[in-house]
Amino acid sequence: MRDVRGLVLLSRIEFLENELDGNAMKQLADMLSPQTREMVTEQIFPVNRYPFSVLKEIDQVIPQLVSLPLEELFRKIGTHFAPIIVDRYFYNYMVAHQPDKFLVQFKNLYLHLWGFGEYAYDFQDRHRVTLSFEYEEDIHKPYCWFVQAFFTESIQLCGGKQVVLNEMECDAENGERCVYKINWQEQ
Repeated sequence: MRDVRGLVLLSRIEFLENELDGNAMKQLADMLSPQTREMVTEQIFPVNRYPFSVLKEIDQVIPQLVSLPLEELFRKIGTHFAPIIVDRYFYNYMVAHQPDKFLVQFKNLYLHLWGFGEYAYDFQDRHRVTLSFEYEEDIHKPYCWFVQAFFTESIQLCGGKQVVLNEMECDAENGERCVYKINWQEQ
């Protein structure tokens, strides 16, 4: 089953709560299909698994609730999600200013958070990496923007400065996979 942990769903809901002054859950629930509404209005547990289709549906509704351009909106959600993950799972790399080690160790967490696809990395040196994601699920472009912003912000939190992420290939735009070349400067 292609799924995500509740923590990924909560990234959207917590972002909405911040943007909509605490009234997000009702507004979101009113716009979801009955099946998804039932799933998300019960308590979402960070460690439980939920179908990826639930995330996709939530991502379709969010732009109707927050009036930002689509790309900016999902990049903000990814930026908001990064400190939650880095502080919770990669605090040691944040303190030690080791974005390269974060990227290596993220492989261990990837399938824990996202129950589909493969995450791979290829370092050209300590400050340049190519990340690739191969999905067996249909990916939507807002999800890609979320992932890009998540990695950019996570590298910054772990001490990378002037982070530049270039998308080389995109699964959501008829690519075979998502490929990002990222480089940064040391702190």
